[in-house]
This record gives sequence, C-alpha cells and structure tokens, in this order.
Amino acid sequence: MPRIARTSRGPALALLLLLVAPATLRALGGGAFITTAQDGDWSDPAVWTGGVLPTGADVAQVDHDVVVTQPGATALSVLVGGVSQGRLDVLSGDLFTQQLTVGAASAGFLVVDGGTVSTGDLLVATASGASGQAQFASGLVDSENLVVGGPLATLGQIVVTGGDVEVFADGGLFVNAAGTLRLTPTALDASGLQPIVAGDVTFTAGSTLTVAVSSLDPLVGQGWDIVEVGGVVTGSPSTVDAPGSYTVQLVETPPGLRAVVTDVPSFVDLGGASTVGAPVVLDAQGGLTPVSPLNVTVTGAQAPLALAWLSLSPVPFPALGGTVHAFPFTNQFLLDTSAGDVVISTTWPGGIPAGMTFVLQVIAQDGSVPDGLVLSNAERGTTH
Repeated sequence: MPRIARTSRGPALALLLLLVAPATLRALGGGAFITTAQDGDWSDPAVWTGGVLPTGADVAQVDHDVVVTQPGATALSVLVGGVSQGRLDVLSGDLFTQQLTVGAASAGFLVVDGGTVSTGDLLVATASGASGQAQFASGLVDSENLVVGGPLATLGQIVVTGGDVEVFADGGLFVNAAGTLRLTPTALDASGLQPIVAGDVTFTAGSTLTVAVSSLDPLVGQGWDIVEVGGVVTGSPSTVDAPGSYTVQLVETPPGLRAVVTDVPSFVDLGGASTVGAPVVLDAQGGLTPVSPLNVTVTGAQAPLALAWLSLSPVPFPALGGTVHAFPFTNQFLLDTSAGDVVISTTWPGGIPAGMTFVLQVIAQDGSVPDGLVLSNAERGTTH
C-alpha cells in the first residue's frame, strides 16, 4: 500500500501532544465539532448528528460502533470514545486525519484490519483517566508519532498481530506508564510478525511489553524483530511479559529491537491425540532439573499394555486419527495398563545439560477403532 510522504517533526512533539486538548484542534481548523448519532458506516450521513459527514476541517467524535469501508473518510481530528464508549473499525478504504485519539475521555477501541489509517499522531489512552486499545491486524497504519499510555491514564494498549500489517511511526514510538505494546506473532519464522518501523523508540517507567508466544510453543533462542529503529532507543519496558510461563528478553540489535525467548516451560502439551476411540491422556509434571521430582501419568489407556515413545529429534506426521510427534523414537517403554491408569513417580537424573528437548507420547490399544491403536497427546520437555 502506498504511504503518504512526511517530514518528521521529531519526538519532542509527542510529549506536547499529551497536553493538546481537542478544543485546540477545533480552533486551529476552524471547523465544526461533529459527533456520531448511531452505529454504522462512516460514509453514511445518518451516522452523524445532523446528517453531515465530517470534513478535513472538522473534529469527529465517535461514541458508537463505526466502520470505515469506503475511501475518503477524513477529519482534522478523530476522537474515539468521548462522551461514551466508541469503536472504530477500518476494514477497507482509508481514513485521513491529523490526529487520532483512541480513548479520549471514555473507553475507545480502534481496529485496523484491511484498511489504511494515515494520521499525524495516533494517541492511545494518553489523557487522565483514559483507557483505550488499538488493534492492528492487516492493512496499513501510517503515523508520525505513535503514543500509548501516560502518567495519569488508566490503561492503554497497542496490539500488533501477525505479519500482514505495516505500522509506521516516522517521528517515534512512545510507550508510557500505563501503556502496553502487545505483540502476537502468528508463526515461528520471520513472516510471523511484521516489525513496526519507527524513528525514535521510548519506553518510560511503568510501560509494558507483552509478547504472546505460548500458542507457537517456541524454543529458547527463537525470537522476532519487533521494531525497526531509525533513530535512538531510550529506556526499556518496566515489564516484559510472555503469558504461558515463557520468558522473553528485549534485545537491541541495530537497526532494531528484537524479542528473544530465553526460557520455556519444562513441559508443553503439543496435542496430537487421536480423535477416534477412547481418549488417552498423557500428563508430565516436573522441573527437569538434576535430581528433581518427575511425575508422568497416563489415563484412559486400555489393558493390558501401552507403549511410550521418547524422541530427541522428532519429525511429526499424521497417523491414527492424530499426529505422531515422538518419532523417530530414541527409546520406547512398555507400560502395564492392566490395573488402569499408569502413574510413574521418579527423579530426573543428573548430568543432563540444560536446554535439551525431547518429546514423549503414548501409543495404546483400542479395539473399537479400525487400526486397533490410538495416540495420546504429546508432551515436549525442555531440561533446565
């Protein structure tokens, strides 16, 4: 998608933007203050009070659920969530404005999923008591300064998902107190997340970076370029969070910032159980540190025997109505299932280096299915 040519105004302006009231923009533009009257498409006059569409000289306040699906939506300033909660979805077409505020005085939500937003400054929950969220999934977000949170804000969040959206902040990206930059990669390779392209990058005290990677089951050392930096990086997030017991570190690797996985859970359920027959469930618990407790439970396997496979270099393939994860196997163990559930309580041995991975899975008998065999889910272990 084409971008609008800009002249960078520098990061200092972003601080001033936290203090600029909508009335200032109204005075500068000399236009009207137009509010929404109902839900609907931006291009529908009935959505706007008085039946008049905003122009490039007007301030548009969105207090309903409004979608942009046509080209040419424009306003001097757009306030999403003024008197009451507002939501703006840019699904196609484009929106042009000098300033876009998400969470002006009430809660505000912005979703860009297929359309284009071109704005001088995009502010997410920067004012006192403000709350707002901007979600970027696909399309183009072209801004001068991208600012989230503020010292008196309630909560602000920018969410970037996957590699189908381009986000530009030519002046700078500013993540302030009560502000969160949340990134959700959709793949383990470079296509899984499109990095934000920014001038300067600033994290202030109380800011948060969240990298939601648990659904991808990453390994230690895997990571994502999250910001391509054209200027300088100032500060670092007060919190770097990765839900699901993962640990992620923010690393400055010129010309950008990279989020790198530095620790993973001891066990991760990879799924893969057969969708036919009676379910067989494998559960593994333990820290996988030398001489630490290890508990493995197999439930639902029919008598008299089942087989556990352990693989160090797995190559998954579909079979038996599920996915065989633990193949080729390095070791296999017979499990006596004649008494019902199998419970193994042991100790993880010493002398095994940290960072080694393996996959454990159970193949059990089941006379109710054509092949006579079913798979349990697989558990991937990582030694610590």
